[in-house]
Amino acid sequence: MNAIRRDAPLAKACAKAGDLLVYDVVKRRLVSWVGERFKAQGVAAGPDACTALLQLVGDDLGRLAAEIDKIAVWADGEPVGEVEVERLVAASADTPVYAITDAWGRRELGRALEATEAALERSGRPVPAVVPMIAAQLARQIGVVRRARRLEEEGVRPKDAMKQLGVRYEFQAERAFEFARGFSDAELDAALLRVAELDHALKGGSRLQPELELQLALIDVAGDREPRRPAR
Repeated sequence: MNAIRRDAPLAKACAKAGDLLVYDVVKRRLVSWVGERFKAQGVAAGPDACTALLQLVGDDLGRLAAEIDKIAVWADGEPVGEVEVERLVAASADTPVYAITDAWGRRELGRALEATEAALERSGRPVPAVVPMIAAQLARQIGVVRRARRLEEEGVRPKDAMKQLGVRYEFQAERAFEFARGFSDAELDAALLRVAELDHALKGGSRLQPELELQLALIDVAGDREPRRPAR
């Protein structure tokens, strides 16, 4: 749907009849905008909660505003965190499995496995069809974090690395840089190799169930040691 300009005839007519709400936000300021709108509703929401909402909904400002209003009514003045957002908002963005990749980036294995189970249950699609999608996004995020690590070593700032990382928003670049600081080059290289092995397994290289292959890969790449080569 095309945006309506402030000076468009329809916008002027609406302004005469009542209040005209215009959402004009630079994409790199989306996290701040979400936080400010929560604050205007009397709800304290930290950066993780705001980022979670963006990951689930995308950058549709009208939908974001509607979800914020809904969450604010539910919160009734109480603070809102990432967990509450995930429970209250139905995913509609392009990356509904972000919770898995974020858990990997923070080395939170238990949460990664829980998020995987939730994603499989929530999708409504056959498990064999969903697992490769999750694996592909995990591989992509590992690649992004790997590039972020090298860019930071070169002195590049997150906001200047968006194009090289292949991300749309500054908060995604900032998160990639954050995750990169928790891994060594060797760990990221090994993780990329491990997800390549996962891809091979999902395409007929293993007799194990797809969801088990994904879980085994997550155990390897989200743990505190370098990923091992699985025995088949």
